[in-house]
Amino acid sequence: MEDVLCDVSTAVADILGLPVKLDNSGQLHGCTTAKKNEALSLQPASFWEDLIPLPDFNDIRSALLATGIPIEVLTSGHSSDSESGKQAWLTNYFPESKLTLIRNKHVLATKHSTLIDTHPGALQAFAREGGQTILIPQPWQKNYKPHPNIKQFLTDRIAAVRALV
Repeated sequence: MEDVLCDVSTAVADILGLPVKLDNSGQLHGCTTAKKNEALSLQPASFWEDLIPLPDFNDIRSALLATGIPIEVLTSGHSSDSESGKQAWLTNYFPESKLTLIRNKHVLATKHSTLIDTHPGALQAFAREGGQTILIPQPWQKNYKPHPNIKQFLTDRIAAVRALV
């Protein structure tokens, strides 16, 4: 959910008073994962509910809905309030999806499931367990190449994945 559908990085940068600049691992420059997670664990449900959708959100949502496949959003639970806030966000922006809080997404991998994510490590673990994967291009990724049409990109990738199973 974070940084695939909604802009968590900018919100965390605002909380911590950091510039919105990501390093090559997707972390805010000058912010450790532990510091980011600590900041997120202190946020009320309204923080999650009020996150801004990413610019490509509507295209991503449209491409996913066009598949006709049930959509399950896998995301970490950062605090007791994050689940209700994330559910409220999805109800508002993506009511066709189901929320599942899980830290290790790879445990849900099957040959008929596809993980769409921005983090190569999460995708590699999912693939090792037999799941299909699609990497959403982000500027901080190694070998990043922006895609001019994310909806077409996802539509093509989803069709390729479906052909495999």
